[in-house]
Amino acid sequence: MQVTRKIPPATFEVMKNTQINIVREMGLVMQRASFSVVFSEGLDFSCALYNARGGMLAQAENIPAHLGVQRFLIKNSIKEIGPENMKPGDVMLSNDAYFGGSHFPDLTVMGPIFHKGELVAFGANLAHHSDMGGMVPGSFASTATETYQEGLQLPAVKFMVEGKVNRDVLEIIKRNVRIPNDVSADIMAQVASLRTGQKRLLGLIDRHGFETFLEFNEELIDYSEARMRDGIRSIPQGEYEFEDFMDNDGITFKPYKIHVAVKVSEDKVVCDFTGTDPQAKGPINSPYSFTTSASVVAVKCIADPYGPANEGMFKPIEVVAPEGSIVNPIRPAPITGGLGETSNRVAGVVWGALAKAVPERSIACQGCSDNNIFLSGLDPKTKQLYILYDYPEVGWGARPFADGVSAFYALHTGNVDNNLAETYETKWPVLMTRYSLRAGTGGAGKFRGGFGVTKEYTAYPQHEIAVTTLADRCKFPPYGLMGGKPGSPGRWTRIRSDGREEALSPYGGKVAGAILRPGEGVRIETPSGGGYGNPFERDPELVLNDLLNEYVTLKQAEREYGVVVDKETMRVDHEQTRRRRAAPVAAVRIGRGVSSSRKTT
Repeated sequence: MQVTRKIPPATFEVMKNTQINIVREMGLVMQRASFSVVFSEGLDFSCALYNARGGMLAQAENIPAHLGVQRFLIKNSIKEIGPENMKPGDVMLSNDAYFGGSHFPDLTVMGPIFHKGELVAFGANLAHHSDMGGMVPGSFASTATETYQEGLQLPAVKFMVEGKVNRDVLEIIKRNVRIPNDVSADIMAQVASLRTGQKRLLGLIDRHGFETFLEFNEELIDYSEARMRDGIRSIPQGEYEFEDFMDNDGITFKPYKIHVAVKVSEDKVVCDFTGTDPQAKGPINSPYSFTTSASVVAVKCIADPYGPANEGMFKPIEVVAPEGSIVNPIRPAPITGGLGETSNRVAGVVWGALAKAVPERSIACQGCSDNNIFLSGLDPKTKQLYILYDYPEVGWGARPFADGVSAFYALHTGNVDNNLAETYETKWPVLMTRYSLRAGTGGAGKFRGGFGVTKEYTAYPQHEIAVTTLADRCKFPPYGLMGGKPGSPGRWTRIRSDGREEALSPYGGKVAGAILRPGEGVRIETPSGGGYGNPFERDPELVLNDLLNEYVTLKQAEREYGVVVDKETMRVDHEQTRRRRAAPVAAVRIGRGVSSSRKTT
């Protein structure tokens, strides 16, 4: 694809990077002006700029999951409110997942940007709030069977009218959430972020001229599209199928299949989810906007990982998702777990399919779960309700050239920061008694999978805590690639005050309102990534290094990698290792549940 250039290359690069820096600065404002730990420490938000038609111009390197969903919501909000009804100083907000938004705790705040009286762009940010009402604190009801139980649902409404807060909308929100001061303060941080974006963008327009600004953004979108198409052309043409399973929906024990056929044709990709199971009764459904976002992120990782994120990257990718399926449910099917759990799995199956075409660019499966946990109760000191929200990290899959990354946030919702024990213990009456790598659990391979983490929370004496969780990947482990072994699934455990341990829930990582008595705790062991390549091809010295770092045991070194280590000298016995590895090796298999692959030329 040829891009017609009117803007000089140097000017193009300056304007491109200026827009990226604008959305980055919007994020810094949100982080510093916010009240909640989710904003200030976790960075669970995304900031972006859009043109007057709602086409994405730039998004900061925040959360990949928000690339697609925010884009849907902006366009629908513009259509619903009408550009003619927008004035300088107006600010709109919405969180309706079926309207194109994210799950209900994610609130998108958007504002029109006017230049000399003309609507020229929109600033927007999408951020996760610690509560948005519904049947459980934190608004992650793992037992919800319809959206009305999940939280307050807001269509596109004006939160500010010509610079003044719409008190009616604010009061509706505050009356429906459990921690109104926190939520309202964080919304105002989002508004401050928009004002910064508006100021900086108008400065860019004034420096280069309005006509240059319009021409630049058309070229920018074309440039991004051309890069994506060029990247797709480098993938062998064909149809590649893959499938994986969700553990259950929190209501029944039935697993749910997600199947995809990725069709690569010249410079286009079609991700067809025909064959995926019907929508679930519980809250693991992924609306079309979630599914599209996950699919595009997965393709971009393979085809053009370094290109700018804007409207152009979406144009070569089509997503087919049957209506009424778990990847395109019909309202009022519950959807809260669709973003952090199901859409992570959607990205995983697209990646698994493309691994058949370009294994040298793919990584084995990562943890695929946000591991959402909410601890809530009355603070003994303040007598106020608190809600602690955590989302422990997972292990990522091994790469064709290196081990997987440990203790990192799940792929589709990645780039969120790890939360510190000290921060949580300072803010809330909860003790974090353990936070460590889940060593020894990464899938074996020529390069091993990254490790998840183990976290333990314990209730203070004379204090009860309500626990709500919504997680997956506790039954079906992350797949390995090219002969690599699967990683380890997650595990959730209740620890009684006398030390007895038991499963937190029969549904794995899904429980609503379990009570921790004083002195009781909950342990979270997050999934670890799959391995890449034959484990018997791993450098013995790398295995020894893992052994010395206590990442594997002597038994694991010999059993999984065929490496024999002398216990006295703690050196590799290369002769014994050679003999041990001489045994036949199992045939290479890309991963669990693979259907078929048809390659054309």
